[in-house]
Amino acid sequence: MQILRDKDYEKNPLLLDATTSFFSRVINQLKATFIFFQLDYLIVFHNILNENKVTNSLVRGLIENPAITPNQKRIEDQLNKLKGNLHLIIREYVSLLQKNKLLAIESLFRF
Repeated sequence: MQILRDKDYEKNPLLLDATTSFFSRVINQLKATFIFFQLDYLIVFHNILNENKVTNSLVRGLIENPAITPNQKRIEDQLNKLKGNLHLIIREYVSLLQKNKLLAIESLFRF
């Protein structure tokens, strides 16, 4: 989580590759998304998913068309994969929260 929170992957895209691979394994192989149902993790996920969101269409056009180096393109591709995984985790959290209202309290504490 520290890699995502501190954006260490901007300096070293291999960290982002490893992190994305880790999330994919936990989701697809272990089927253990509940590991990430902790408040501090959910806050980091929220920050990543809402990063660079702009409602002004003029500014959005400037942000969506920046000059991209190959390294930035790689980071952007990996971030899109990671965001897909994070959306899946959030969807499963909300789905389980609708069934079990105490999950909100459980997410305040580490396992």
